[in-house]
Amino acid sequence: LQDGGKDLATYRSLLKKLQANRPDDVDVLIAHAYYAAMDEDWDAALDYSRQFLARPGRINAGKLSVGLLEPEILNRQGETTQARKRLNAYHQRIASPWYRALSGCLLDASQQTDVTAKAGQSPEHLLTGHTALGLWAEGSVDTVGAIRHYREALMSYLDNRIEYDFAMARLKRLRRMADQPVSAR
Repeated sequence: LQDGGKDLATYRSLLKKLQANRPDDVDVLIAHAYYAAMDEDWDAALDYSRQFLARPGRINAGKLSVGLLEPEILNRQGETTQARKRLNAYHQRIASPWYRALSGCLLDASQQTDVTAKAGQSPEHLLTGHTALGLWAEGSVDTVGAIRHYREALMSYLDNRIEYDFAMARLKRLRRMADQPVSAR
């Protein structure tokens, strides 16, 4: 999946084959969620996210990332009340200081300056923070803000992480949409 030369449909097809061969591989579910979101298949992305989050297991990077992705997708789909409800529940149960700060800033935009300053202290935080802020901005119909955040996320240079692929794909899609006449969108 890491060769970068395939289109999203090919990646998603490969993931289905991987899942058929390795049904217990949670990394495949994480990839499914992100690649579906990259492809703007929001319902599938939400379904894969929820399948992953329903699996038992300790809190790890995947649970933190996908746990935040779920309310972001809901927000992107225009389900603002449900998104905020799920984000608030996430915020209350997460012990990670970074993800608590990040989810808190999505709940209260006045915290964004502080959180983005903290994001610059670590490439991982730069990637996860600005990717989350980018998708949240998309849900708020702030395309300029989303593009800015996705660019910042890519400055992490963590191209081995799914969030990096996500930020790149969303940035490309938003730029393409910006280049189209309004009547063609």
